[in-house]
Amino acid sequence: MPAIVALLFCRVTAVFGGARCDIVRNEIPRSFSDYGPCAVCSFLGGWALMAAQALALSDGAALTLAAVLTIALRVATVALDLRLPAWQASQQP
Repeated sequence: MPAIVALLFCRVTAVFGGARCDIVRNEIPRSFSDYGPCAVCSFLGGWALMAAQALALSDGAALTLAAVLTIALRVATVALDLRLPAWQASQQP
């Protein structure tokens, strides 16, 4: 499949995997309300994996690099309390 399709699946899996865990714990999914950049972190990790494979790194090294980058980005966003900008629906006149 094309790389962009794989990257989008990566992003969807990250977001809805976390939402599923929240639902099982009987909580409102944080990924729908906290504006945290979880999807952005997973998307960048996917691009890192694709770049590492394009550079002909071994599969293990590419996967390790992408996983470490993704986890580091997510830990940094939680530690620094980073949020994506909230959007407001525009009112039609």
